[in-house]
Amino acid sequence: YEPIYEWGHGDADTLAPFVALKLEGGARLELMPDRFVPTAPANAPGGTPLLKRARDVARGDAVWVFDAMMSTEPTPRAVLDSTLAVKRGLWNPYTLSGTIVANGVVASSHSAWFADGAFDSLSLPFSALPGIYQAALATVRALRALLGAARYNALYDKIDARLVLTHFAAGNLGAVGDVVGAARGVRRGAGTGGWRCGYCLRHVLPAAYCGGAGSGVCVPQ
Repeated sequence: YEPIYEWGHGDADTLAPFVALKLEGGARLELMPDRFVPTAPANAPGGTPLLKRARDVARGDAVWVFDAMMSTEPTPRAVLDSTLAVKRGLWNPYTLSGTIVANGVVASSHSAWFADGAFDSLSLPFSALPGIYQAALATVRALRALLGAARYNALYDKIDARLVLTHFAAGNLGAVGDVVGAARGVRRGAGTGGWRCGYCLRHVLPAAYCGGAGSGVCVPQ
C-alpha cells in the first residue's frame, strides 16, 4: 500500500451509477463506469493486462485480486457477473503509482478526465488514457517529493479549503476534452436548425442540448 496524494472526487452525498463486478472466489468490486481496470481473458490471464473501462468489463474477463491482506502478489480471478446500481458517495484517491486496491481488487486510480472526450471523438485507443493522466499529475507528485509529505499535505488542505480541488478539477479540466470533441464531433443538423454530436458537450452547449448526463447524445433543436 502507498500514500494518497490527491483526490479526484471526495463527495459523500452524491448519488451516482456504479458497476458491480462479482468475481470468482466471492470478491466484489463496485466502481464508477468510467474507472479503468486492468483485465485479461479469463482463459489466458498470464498475458499483458489490458486496461478497460469498468462498464466494458464482462463475463469472460479476469481481474487481479489480493486474496489476503498480507498477500504480496495478486491472483487473476474470473468475472462472473457485471451489473449496474445506484450508490451514494464518490471517492477517487490518487496514489503515487496510479494503482489502487479496493476490496482486494486491483484497479487504476484514473477514470474519465480531460482527454476522454477527445479520444472518444477521434476513435483513439482509450487504454492509453491512464498513462496520460498519470503523466499529467507528475508535477503534483514532484511537488510532494520536494516539500515532503507533511508540508505538502498542509498546503493541499489549505488550497482545497478555498477551491474545493475535487470539484474544480472535474468541472474545469473536463471541459478540455469536450472542446476538442466539438472540433470533430459537432455539426449542424440538416434541416433541424440545431446541433448533432457524438459526445455530449455538457460544458460547451446549454444543458437543453444534452440528452442526459453521460448520454453522449446532443438532441437536435
